[in-house]
Amino acid sequence: MRPDAISPDRTQILLVEDNPLDARATIRALAGLAVSAEIEHRSDGAEALNSLNESVQSGSMPDLILLDLNASGVRGLDVLDAVMTNPTLRHIAVAILSTSDHHNDIDAALARGALAYLIKPHALDGWADIITTLDAIVAGATLPQPSSDVPEHGERTQ
Repeated sequence: MRPDAISPDRTQILLVEDNPLDARATIRALAGLAVSAEIEHRSDGAEALNSLNESVQSGSMPDLILLDLNASGVRGLDVLDAVMTNPTLRHIAVAILSTSDHHNDIDAALARGALAYLIKPHALDGWADIITTLDAIVAGATLPQPSSDVPEHGERTQ
């Protein structure tokens, strides 16, 4: 599912990440996006769902959800399912950001509607590939179909 129109001026991103170090690294990396981004951080799946419910009520929903697959509380796949089955939310672009490179995790996330499955880099230079993919999502580009192999930098997109 493609996002509707993401504002070229300001992108609203909901980051769901329970590891404080990973959250800081992700937020720092997001400063490299080609567009200005407003980032809302939630540390677990339950907080994310509450935030999304509030967004529905206020009418100000995120353009992109960066979702840790293994977030504490409500699991990442359960959050993804909740987004994709809600008619008001399912237009939101969702990218999984995880340390897991297991094919079962990747396949499950993509089958449930994630636009991209991004493996958290171990080094700072790995964030450049992730930012390139996120820029493509924000721009509404069609991402390549997943292949059977996970590329060297751990990026796998749909």
